[in-house]
Amino acid sequence: MKSSIKKTLENLLGPSRVAVDPVNRALYCRDMMSGSTLEMKAGLHPHLPDLICWPETTEEVSKIVRTANHHKIPVIPFGGGSGVSGGTLPLRGGIMIDLKRMASLETIKRVDDPYPHYVATIQSGILGEHLERKLNERGYTLGHFPSSILCATLGGYLAARSAGQLSSRYGKIEEMVEDLEAVLPLGTIVPFGGRIKKYPEVAPKEILVGSEGTLGIITRARMRIHPMAPAARYRGISFNSLSSALRAIRNIMQTGLRPSVIRLYDELDSLLLKYGYEADDRKKTGKKFLSEFPYLSSLKENAFHALLHHPDWIQTLFQLAPAECLLIIGFEGDADFIRHQEKEALKICKERIARDLGEKPGLHWLKKRYSVSFKMPDLLEKDCFVDTIEVAATWDRLEALYEGVRRELKKQCLVLAHFSHAYSEGCSIYFTVIGHTGSARKNLESYRQVWRKAMGATLAAGGTISHHHGIGLLKAEWLAQELGGAMRFFKRIKKELDPHNFMNPGKMGLEMMG
Repeated sequence: MKSSIKKTLENLLGPSRVAVDPVNRALYCRDMMSGSTLEMKAGLHPHLPDLICWPETTEEVSKIVRTANHHKIPVIPFGGGSGVSGGTLPLRGGIMIDLKRMASLETIKRVDDPYPHYVATIQSGILGEHLERKLNERGYTLGHFPSSILCATLGGYLAARSAGQLSSRYGKIEEMVEDLEAVLPLGTIVPFGGRIKKYPEVAPKEILVGSEGTLGIITRARMRIHPMAPAARYRGISFNSLSSALRAIRNIMQTGLRPSVIRLYDELDSLLLKYGYEADDRKKTGKKFLSEFPYLSSLKENAFHALLHHPDWIQTLFQLAPAECLLIIGFEGDADFIRHQEKEALKICKERIARDLGEKPGLHWLKKRYSVSFKMPDLLEKDCFVDTIEVAATWDRLEALYEGVRRELKKQCLVLAHFSHAYSEGCSIYFTVIGHTGSARKNLESYRQVWRKAMGATLAAGGTISHHHGIGLLKAEWLAQELGGAMRFFKRIKKELDPHNFMNPGKMGLEMMG
């Protein structure tokens, strides 16, 4: 990159808010996509941005984008770097615009039209946990609790159409946003209440939410918020079959009940969750025992690797053995609302063969609900490949999708899954895949094969390839197949708004069409 560009941006932002040093360039070369880590372990060189900058206002973002356009340099919006689909990888270098200095909760007000509710105006660089804490201090909640809440920003939520763990009550992020402010690829600012010139009849949020920074940079948003619930209750229910449990969830949602959380774990995932909430003391004892005999830790890891070389054995064993599926269900609201909703939900569950496990499993889930996602680095350090694959389908296709993906992957890796983000029309499936081949190169090859097979099986079953992680780079190859003719419309918008293809290039399959 020319030194004159750096100088221009330093004049605009000040030298302390512009970086070109090797450490910062390395820090911003990837997000939390497992594939990027596996590529580095396999010896592949990452894509590096040329420059990182930290604007503090929408006007500064606009001027940075105009500078990039003038010099024909790519621009990549960056929030928390918590994405798992490679949406912020600087494939062609360029300017990384980190929005975390734009992190204010600006206003909260009551709106009476078309119905009484509360709205908060928020800058997009705020971290999710900080936002929730600030809202809670004033008696409100956004109701959005993704596993990445500690390291994801509001802008990232909106860019990838995020979903939180309480989505069954509060909805996905695209249902929470009422209006937004954004900077388009040529530097034009679209204010609140404004319109994109080429699409005057469409609210900008309908074009920009979910576009993953390919059509513009969201700088502020007006979000619907809620008074904090006075009470909440969670519990566990055990089913003797996955099918029975899924039918119960479908009935609960289609009856009109509004659980805040509803999550069903398949047999293997249930076993791990059950082990977690029953084994805190046992785990402490085990750790103490292993610390006295350290060679046992090595034997344990070797045994783990040996099992991963034959994942189909474990999964076949679980199909043959009697096992249970654990449902975590919770409700929020006043005491009467919770009592009524819980009673009706339990009645539906007990129409199947189900066992009420009480509050303990639910409270354990609540306590640990953010920790699971941060265990993946441990597995990568143990020379495994690991990832999560979130897909979704309507109820009539859901079990076929679940079985199809497991059938395709079971000889290659361990596959566990839970069903969450349930709606009256369908549900998401969240697969976790873990494998081990013995070499970094083969791990990378196997990881890529797993994704190809999973996406193929999802589309064959009539599912959608992404529910809330976005498309990014990882799923770009399959987006056109899912969208069909709508992909041509998406590409046309991209050409009209970003004729030079500078805004986050190489993502969402936009360059894979003719």
